[in-house]
Amino acid sequence: MTVTETAQLLGIHRDTAYDAVRRGDIPSILAPTAKLAALLGLPYVIPEAEAAS
Repeated sequence: MTVTETAQLLGIHRDTAYDAVRRGDIPSILAPTAKLAALLGLPYVIPEAEAAS
């Protein structure tokens, strides 16, 4: 789940969610999404490429 998705779920502004992540109020991990998808045998579309379509 992205920070933006989390903000939408919590009903807060995206910037507020990013600030909360920086403070440690919202836990986060950085996952190598493309590598994880490949390991699981799932297709992965780069979000920027999808938005440009």
